[in-house]
Amino acid sequence: ILYLLKNNSFNFKSHYPDRLVNSIYLDSPKLENYSDNQIGIANRKKYRIRWYGYDKSNIENPKLEKKIKIGWVGKKEIYDISSFKANPGGNFNNYFFNGLSNLPANIFFELKNLTPVLMNSYMRIYLISFCKRFRATIDTQQNFYSIKKSSNSVFKKVPHRDESIILEIKYDVDYDLIASQVTNSFPYSISKNSKYVNGINYIRKYL
Repeated sequence: ILYLLKNNSFNFKSHYPDRLVNSIYLDSPKLENYSDNQIGIANRKKYRIRWYGYDKSNIENPKLEKKIKIGWVGKKEIYDISSFKANPGGNFNNYFFNGLSNLPANIFFELKNLTPVLMNSYMRIYLISFCKRFRATIDTQQNFYSIKKSSNSVFKKVPHRDESIILEIKYDVDYDLIASQVTNSFPYSISKNSKYVNGINYIRKYL
């Protein structure tokens, strides 16, 4: 895949150093965001906490990301939140949401009926085209963790690692008409993929 990107007519090059990406996904107790994705609701939103690095106990410099999907077009709002510990003992939910107290009131209100339901991590490679219009990410080594909210060991890894390799091409909607010049050079078909949905499916197998 790297060879194909670097020898593409758009001449992709490394953009950022590779890094481990970690996310905690928020959903309602009835997993409504998961269900909306499964049944194909076109307009939906999803919340997750994201941070980088190998430390899953001391979560430093995390961001709250609000992903908004309207049909095939997505956008993302990003908010700074306080660092927190993932192994505080007692009730993880209370400790977790204390870190969100500095959010705008309307965002905090949207989160009040949500709860942490899944954590995942994966290695990401970043590339960008010579023209700077297209970014590519390659995700590998996916691991999924269930969240035990009242335990000293909050993240419990499921006994399976997803060996899929996920290639995403990202660009502003203004460049949609020429994006096919990038994607048509790959011997792959475009498919729908959700790490959150995959993670919930994995966790349910091992509960």
